[in-house]
Amino acid sequence: MKEIIYLMPDANGTELVRSLAGYGVCPAGLRIVSGLELARIGLDNSGIAVSGKLISGSKQTAVIYKLMTENGFFEPSAYADAQPVSAAFDKLRHAADSSTVKARLLSDDALFREKNEELTAALECYEQKLAEGGMTDSVSVMRLAAEKCAALDPEKYELAEVEEYPLTPLERELLDKLSGGRAKKLTLADIYGVSECDAKVTAVTEAYGASNEAEDIIGTIFREKLPLDKCVVAVTDAAKYSQLFSEICGRYGINVSMGCGTLIKSTCPARLLMLCAKWTDGITAYSIDKLNDMLFSNVFDRKKLWKNCFDGEYSGKVLHSAAEMMGNMRLGLDEDVNTARIAAYEAALKKHEDDDDFKAKLETLQNVKVLSAELGKGIQHIIAKYSVIRKNSSKPADTAAREKLSEKLGELEVDDITEILPQLTSGIVRSENSAGGSLYVTTIEKLACSMRPHVFIAGLSADCFPGAPAEDHLVLDCDCRLFGRDAIPTSAERTVRRREVLFDAVKLASALAEKFGGHSLRLSYYNYDLTALRAVNRSAALSKLIEGTEVRKAGFFSAMMSKSDVIGKAYIDGTLSAGKIRDTIQTNAVDLRGQKVFSPSDLDVFFKCPKHFLLEKIMGIYSRSSDDPMEVISLREQGIVLHKALELSSVCGLTDTEDIVKLGEELFDIFLLRRPPINKYAADTVRKEFAEMLKTAVQLAEDDKRVISREEEYSAEYFYDEDDGRISSGIKLKGYPDMVVEKSDGTCCIVDFKSGVVKKHKNNDIDTCLQTLLYAYMVEEQSGGSIKIDGCENRYIRLEGGDRLVKCGYDSTIKRGLDDKMQILEHALKTGDFPCRPDKDSCKYCDLGGICGKENK
Repeated sequence: MKEIIYLMPDANGTELVRSLAGYGVCPAGLRIVSGLELARIGLDNSGIAVSGKLISGSKQTAVIYKLMTENGFFEPSAYADAQPVSAAFDKLRHAADSSTVKARLLSDDALFREKNEELTAALECYEQKLAEGGMTDSVSVMRLAAEKCAALDPEKYELAEVEEYPLTPLERELLDKLSGGRAKKLTLADIYGVSECDAKVTAVTEAYGASNEAEDIIGTIFREKLPLDKCVVAVTDAAKYSQLFSEICGRYGINVSMGCGTLIKSTCPARLLMLCAKWTDGITAYSIDKLNDMLFSNVFDRKKLWKNCFDGEYSGKVLHSAAEMMGNMRLGLDEDVNTARIAAYEAALKKHEDDDDFKAKLETLQNVKVLSAELGKGIQHIIAKYSVIRKNSSKPADTAAREKLSEKLGELEVDDITEILPQLTSGIVRSENSAGGSLYVTTIEKLACSMRPHVFIAGLSADCFPGAPAEDHLVLDCDCRLFGRDAIPTSAERTVRRREVLFDAVKLASALAEKFGGHSLRLSYYNYDLTALRAVNRSAALSKLIEGTEVRKAGFFSAMMSKSDVIGKAYIDGTLSAGKIRDTIQTNAVDLRGQKVFSPSDLDVFFKCPKHFLLEKIMGIYSRSSDDPMEVISLREQGIVLHKALELSSVCGLTDTEDIVKLGEELFDIFLLRRPPINKYAADTVRKEFAEMLKTAVQLAEDDKRVISREEEYSAEYFYDEDDGRISSGIKLKGYPDMVVEKSDGTCCIVDFKSGVVKKHKNNDIDTCLQTLLYAYMVEEQSGGSIKIDGCENRYIRLEGGDRLVKCGYDSTIKRGLDDKMQILEHALKTGDFPCRPDKDSCKYCDLGGICGKENK
């Protein structure tokens, strides 16, 4: 059986074969090939082997980028510059061989010789680089076939070109050589077996913005009850419309195949790549927030990470702990730095491994070793292994993006991708083939290969189609003319060609409609750019096609855009499946007592602003606290280190202030191993301040006889003491007082260390001392009265000068006042009344202002 080969560059052969079969044309023995594929057929039949490894287009760009940076071509150069240089090389080498290209560009007729000299030098260097690296590219393979191959056996092969798919000089030379000058010249009409006719447009729609236009097309399909797989939508701007149709079809559960591709930046691997770039960028690289943003995003597959690196069932808590420590240590892509920091911290922890806290940190550090080793394998590894691949219609695009980005990152071999990130995440990925029961969205250039009974062409506005002529700054129009007519199209010729693509597709659709009947051809454009907020004219090409045709307007607020109209009706009549709908039940709980356990600090929030308390402590709406990588140590962490120093000094029996401070400084240095400071000079200052804080804490504890408990958990339900007995408030409390101590006079006291530099507490004041008073209540309740609290102390360990001690008694008067405060909270919990209470100091650092209603106060 004779094999029929059509040379159709950039055509979708699979779709064309399917379309031909749909219109009764037998595709048996038919092959649609590109120039490279035809060259391979010729080389195989001639028994000629290609020397060198064939590289992909992205690898070609990477090679050019490398030689530009090594040899100083087109300085200053970036990865973005390598892509147009690669396209320019292909364009020139398709027009003529390298020696001819050089001769033409450097001839007396050439303008801008300085630019051409650098361009030809770079081309020569590129070809030399390929030869040295044992590589070859598609143009080299095609030229080899055109020069060395014999003609194909006409008894076995029939070759043809298609008028609507113009060939470059190299492709024509190859076709002539392999066909022996016998290649046929066909049209699309010949291939489909129809007679050419004038354009016959069914309807023209004017929309208000591209999104309105896309919605209108989907609405028309379901209003007219057109089968999805009998419809094709051709768009003039793939970057704009692919996103629109993907989102609309995803929103309504409509099956769609994106033949026009998907914006790579909208895929999960690309979004993960952006997060990786942030993680590795700048002086604050590898910080906690940047690591958490990447690791706990919805585009990172944590379950797969756990399966590859850890044993047992997935634990988000364990992973969070490991990530926090890894971010504190700023472990990243430098294996030597990671190893050194882990070893130093591990050695310091082992000195105190008998302590439970240090033992827990050692366990977490083992997980950090595993996590940092895995993420330290590089960004390419992270993208290839842990990009989330969605299971819906986005799966093909996500999979293709993962492969494309991994390939590019492997070819570039760079760690800092910030500079090339815009180029890596730009463009289209994954042009799918059509599927049964699915709407097919393709580009205007590939519409002829994807004909269906119902054709929609979108984006025929002047700013989308055919577009203004744009001259190539590397191969200027004057350079194109040096190679003769039609060798390299000028900018104006490329624009004309794009108009012809539309006319060819419209005529073909009209011819098919005339022969088979029951077809439709709908054209649309938008008259307003919602992004630029300006009016837009329709394309002149469209005006030429629709002379005398009435234009229907799809207003922005037309009912066709409503979910309850066309789409809703489609659900009702069964055209669309609604899928699984989750029932949601709203409950308005009145009595909130007993549903939550509150800490004394939570109650401080309530009495400052009840609405903030409701949002954060009851509803769980927290404002995200961010980590400042430049901060040496937070006040909270200072408190933890200080408490640990006091605890270990008690265990070790240290009584001398200098010995306790020395121990504290050792623990502070261990903390710095866990969080290496970016500014070492600032760390020295903070270390001295910490030593002073610890010294002050020791001095303020001189009157303490013994420590009953240190940061132990106490919990209790709050009861009011009434004449007729104790009455429950229904409020449950839990907290961890810094210390419960017995004083030298035998009394017991709650101690709370304060790191502020401004004294906010007042002696014997319930409002400011509420937290320690509640601790006193819980200690007495939990101990069953065996520990009798006589008072509370707030010890200001950073206060310079003055009285660093604020005392509050815990007698019957204070207890009655505490009952009054708790009754206010109980009322709020019972009634659900949590008013917004704006306060200058409280609201200044609150991030919940947008939802609490303070603007209305």
